[in-house]
Amino acid sequence: MLTLYTAVGHLILKKREDRTSYPMVLIGKQEYGLVPEELILWSSLAFQILNLEELKHFYQEGLEAKGIQSAGSFEYFLRRLLMRELITKGAGLTGVDALYRLLGGLYLEPVKDSLFLRLFTCIQLYTNGTLPLSGFKKRLKKPENTKLEALILRLSHELSLSVAELLEYVDCQSQLPPRIALQKYYDNTEETCDTLAEQVQIHKTQFPVLQAIGNLYLQKQILFNKF
Repeated sequence: MLTLYTAVGHLILKKREDRTSYPMVLIGKQEYGLVPEELILWSSLAFQILNLEELKHFYQEGLEAKGIQSAGSFEYFLRRLLMRELITKGAGLTGVDALYRLLGGLYLEPVKDSLFLRLFTCIQLYTNGTLPLSGFKKRLKKPENTKLEALILRLSHELSLSVAELLEYVDCQSQLPPRIALQKYYDNTEETCDTLAEQVQIHKTQFPVLQAIGNLYLQKQILFNKF
């Protein structure tokens, strides 16, 4: 059995009265505070999809880099984040099954992209010593998307879609706008957002769509959220 993990929401910085900043995770309209260990664990999964051993490895590296001697175990902080749904997991006998159960109930949110943002990220990585000057050109270049990736990215800008709804829409090859097509689907069936997540597992488009979503996520063009 393979179990995969990823992060939900995105990181924001809040200002204190003394003008210092502290990080929080924003999911929908809800803000969640994190202790240092939780922040390292959540950050290890931001724009990453990892199995348990990979996640534990990155977590331990993060603790060492920050010089944190934690009183709690890795499993303890993992349970805390799972219970608060700041991270999610999915298990299956195959990689595709695990990936679908990981992502099926999540919603896609496009990441704001601009040349200025990419340049700012490069400068940050260069300052941290993780990106040489020779790597700027590759980082500044806008990712080249496949036809399916471009479609998914466009749809995520038009409407808040769950991964399950996206699979249904792509599988039906509807020519209608996604909002209208999905409304007609829900009106003509007894499916709900939750039951649809189980129904679309058998769609023939599952693997290519999940692959495209994974690529967009790893390229930091989308993130996952809950509403």
